[in-house]
Amino acid sequence: FVQIYLELILGNQPKLAREFFEKYKGQQEGREDDLFELTTITTKEALQLNSTFSHFRSNKYVIRMCKDSFNCLLSHLQDNSHVLLLNLINLHLYVDVFDGLPKQPSQLALSNSTMMGDGMKSVNQQKMHYGVVHPPALLNALLDPDEFDDPGGRERLILRRRKRKRR
Repeated sequence: FVQIYLELILGNQPKLAREFFEKYKGQQEGREDDLFELTTITTKEALQLNSTFSHFRSNKYVIRMCKDSFNCLLSHLQDNSHVLLLNLINLHLYVDVFDGLPKQPSQLALSNSTMMGDGMKSVNQQKMHYGVVHPPALLNALLDPDEFDDPGGRERLILRRRKRKRR
């Protein structure tokens, strides 16, 4: 969708690009932010100034597709002589073909991304602890070296753990 729109803009056909956008924008669910930004591009100059879409034009967009689905797509495009679509796929998409079953709609919803990436940059900023998450007091007790200096420190820690388990 985006590549066809940008091809029309680069071909000096802004009116046709706008008609195409209005006709097919309803099929782009969950991408309202990207669509709004795309509407700001109406000339070649605007495309060159917009870093998101100039990056989008210069790099291939990755699509994961099972082998059977990919073969069906190619045979449909070749049988119906959709040469322009085949050309767009070759130029602007990288199809990562895998063996196995196609994804279910629920799996696709989990892996949807925007043009800016899969998630916000702050998503993976929290500290990761492997295993069971400990309450902060217990974690501090485990990390406090003074408790193990005296001979009864280890027993107090064990008693604290038992009390917490009872609660």
